[in-house]
Amino acid sequence: MSLEAGKVLQSGKYILGPMLAQGDYSATYRATQVEGNQPVILTALNDRLRRHPNFAQFQKLFFAEARCVGRCHHPNLVRILDFFEQDQGSFMVSEYIPGQTLMAIVQATGPFSEARAIHYIRQVGMALTVVHQNGMLHRDITPQNLIRRQPEDRVVLVNFGVAREAALEILKSRESSFLAGYAPPEQYDLSVKRTISADLYALAATLYTLVTGQVPIAAPLRDRVPLPDLQQFSRDFSPPLMAAIQQGMALDAGQRPSSVEAWLALLPQTISPPQEAAPKTGTYPWLAASPGFHLAGQPAVPLSPPIPSASIEATTATQLPPELVAVQTPIATPTPIVSKSAPEPAPKRWFPQALLLSSVISILLGMGVGLAIRFGWLGSRSNLLNAEQTFPPLKDMPLGAQVKPASPPDKSSP
Repeated sequence: MSLEAGKVLQSGKYILGPMLAQGDYSATYRATQVEGNQPVILTALNDRLRRHPNFAQFQKLFFAEARCVGRCHHPNLVRILDFFEQDQGSFMVSEYIPGQTLMAIVQATGPFSEARAIHYIRQVGMALTVVHQNGMLHRDITPQNLIRRQPEDRVVLVNFGVAREAALEILKSRESSFLAGYAPPEQYDLSVKRTISADLYALAATLYTLVTGQVPIAAPLRDRVPLPDLQQFSRDFSPPLMAAIQQGMALDAGQRPSSVEAWLALLPQTISPPQEAAPKTGTYPWLAASPGFHLAGQPAVPLSPPIPSASIEATTATQLPPELVAVQTPIATPTPIVSKSAPEPAPKRWFPQALLLSSVISILLGMGVGLAIRFGWLGSRSNLLNAEQTFPPLKDMPLGAQVKPASPPDKSSP
């Protein structure tokens, strides 16, 4: 089916706009809802799936997933507005969220403060609770899928990946289905059924990125490459924050909290920080940042570049599977981050040290001169304290300066 800008869909309900991104299983377009002239985002299954022998199954799962997502209502969740079939094509319509992704903000301005990061994570956690109560998983929680809505200080969780999950369910492949660093170990095993614990791991990993600016080590590598401790980035992080991230990112799913609410209770209580201005970047950066997507008219952006082979060889002699190397995000060397709230160091007091040093030098110099005079080390040529030349002869002194010898006392005086 040909989809070009200007095409009318759903009996004139929507007018198709330009393609925004092309994925492995779907394409994303900007569209306009004619009633109210509102911008929307339209997702369509691509031709790769339409040519598959099991396309009918893809379509059925696609609509089933869209229907389930549509039942999840929360201020911090993207809303599914509509889904329909036309000209053998399958479409899903979601609301347009103006704003920037949290990852784009971190890359532009640096990591968030602990209070602000927790402020956003709590919003996402409450939205996830609604998703889980409806018997669903998000399966792709990353900073790239969190948009800070403008002009509000509210984060919206987007990109449920309905088309991707529908395809993966039939293809039995997890290729390009997640970003390394945010997926738990069990997400790499096709035989393990995912639970809410997988979303919890991703949420804790997202918090790790928001406060450090670094993508976490991929879960399958963490038995050989330990996750950098938060104190390597700043010593200002509170112990409850570090403990919550550690428990949420536990490699054993059984050691993670039993629910998102239980994990949120581990986070320190903070006061909502004042709103910050979002940097101006692309209009839909979250689309290009999603796994397997690239912006229309631009080269495809790989899921993530491979780890340098040197870093892998330095950690273990075990050969990693090719699919893991293909999706692993390289981790930059941790750079210490100085908290903006840390007090400035007190200026060094150099005067006492200088005074002490000059006193020691003066004492040593005086001792040296004294010893030189005592033992005659200065030699005969020295005029130092020479008695014959210290004063002029008495006869050469002026009369007023000559001192007359005192007269002996008169013994006859009474």
